[in-house]
Amino acid sequence: KRASGPLLFETRSHGWNNQGLACDFARNLAKHGIATWSDVSEWGTGEVLTWPQMKRVYGLKDNTTEHSEYKRLAEQLERPEWAQLRQYWKWAAIEERAHGQKTERRAPDRVRKVKAARKAPTCYGGGTEEDEHGWEYLCEWEGEQSDSWVWHDKMPHTWERELMHAQGVRRQAASFREWLEHRRRLGRSGPEAAQADRALETCDGKGDAPSWSDVL
Repeated sequence: KRASGPLLFETRSHGWNNQGLACDFARNLAKHGIATWSDVSEWGTGEVLTWPQMKRVYGLKDNTTEHSEYKRLAEQLERPEWAQLRQYWKWAAIEERAHGQKTERRAPDRVRKVKAARKAPTCYGGGTEEDEHGWEYLCEWEGEQSDSWVWHDKMPHTWERELMHAQGVRRQAASFREWLEHRRRLGRSGPEAAQADRALETCDGKGDAPSWSDVL
């Protein structure tokens, strides 16, 4: 309960002393599973998410009921009467007593190396409107934790340069089709390019090969 933070729309404690405070109920935000402070705060800092961050994480849109509801919610969380609880939550988030337990991952500052990058859903963050996709990164961790993939928005801002580098030179295909397209670009011409073309036609249902073994 403490890991998910204080409740947003209820006064009951849920592991925290809400001091009898609750935000106005936001029905449309609740439909997206938003119910506690961890749902609307930044991983590792406890800061309230900006509207652009909320759009990336939950796939929300501008000029909607969700937009107006979140604007009102964010304003309420910044009111003076929330100051003490807000500070307690930030301490918990920074010290890993909250988000670290919720995500079952090590804190971002324990990333040792970004080993690869690949395309991901837009809600993972890191992409542009033109990209129509987000990014995630294969991270090597300090200690004995196994390598794991982490959303762009879950990575610390201090790693931004390394993340851009990984997108450029350590990129992995996120799908078989993307791998084929990359292979086609590398081949340019010759047998490998022709083979990749046949495989892509098969993906599109245009090829006449009886099996994948005849294509690859």
